[in-house]
Amino acid sequence: MVGLNTLVGKRYKILAQIGKGGMSTVYLAMDSSLNKQWAIKEIRSASDPVQRDLVIKSLTVEANMIKRFDHPAIPRIVDLIEEKGSLFVVMDYVEGQTLASLLKKEGPQSEEDVVDWGIQLCDVLDYLHRRKHPVIFRDMKPSNVMLTPEGAIKLIDFGIALETGKDADSKPLVGDDRQLGTPGFGAPEQFAENGTVDARTDIYALGATLFYLLTGSHPRKNGIVPIRQINPELSQGLELVIAKATSKNPDDRSRLTAVPPQGKSPQRVKQPKSRHPIRCLNHPGRRLVSAAGSGLQAEKWLRRTRSRKVAIKVLISLPHAAHRFTLQGPERWSMSVTSFVDTVT
Repeated sequence: MVGLNTLVGKRYKILAQIGKGGMSTVYLAMDSSLNKQWAIKEIRSASDPVQRDLVIKSLTVEANMIKRFDHPAIPRIVDLIEEKGSLFVVMDYVEGQTLASLLKKEGPQSEEDVVDWGIQLCDVLDYLHRRKHPVIFRDMKPSNVMLTPEGAIKLIDFGIALETGKDADSKPLVGDDRQLGTPGFGAPEQFAENGTVDARTDIYALGATLFYLLTGSHPRKNGIVPIRQINPELSQGLELVIAKATSKNPDDRSRLTAVPPQGKSPQRVKQPKSRHPIRCLNHPGRRLVSAAGSGLQAEKWLRRTRSRKVAIKVLISLPHAAHRFTLQGPERWSMSVTSFVDTVT
């Protein structure tokens, strides 16, 4: 443990301790060269030289992976320093708290907030999964998600993330290919002897994370049940999303089916011309738009075709991502973002 005002790497002045874990302590530090604040994680050396080498290797792999990312929800690692018997990891300072801390202090969170966080998490997971060499995060859980005062989500701790080769079954390029994960949030295949992980593994963990945030019931202790069994006030659509996301069979996670209200029949409408298929289902007072292409394409189409100029909140669910858009208008007609979900695969 380093003292306040200590200079790390002849550059970073320790200002305050902001966190502490089993083998690490996190400090707020000032960069004397750039006059900028950073977070510095001190990893205390293990007495076992083999374990020490594993820790250094893991952090180096994580840093090399993250430095190639360019996404606002992924804090950067900018420096690794080894001195005074410890390893120091210099990274972006994220003001805020983890969703785990928020849940511990306040209990179950509102559906509106959880859906908003879920959409942001889908966006960053989509970014990771769509890379030339897909990255599987493998450790989505509330303690690895930071929430800023502005409501922005940050994904932290890529310690067990896996960068795969040309396809999901190829040998990992970066990261530990052992079956690692957090019980309760990790998908079943993460703990299977010959399990294969891919983007659907992160979908399961995201569903488990949303379940925990909405209900306050830990997935490991109590299992995952339909959320409306715990809180009947939650929407049926969101219950469907989480149930599909946390399916035991990975194949069942990649497709969600729109379910119209009881007694209502969906009316098919003309599909817009697009490189990717986009389907729309109209219901009295509701509209669902789902796409297999990018959310941006769907948003552009929505803005071009909003003939009624109504306010629509839309949940667009992709195989590995979801986006919500709000179109404002004088009629101010809106829908629940989770009333219907349909993924086109």
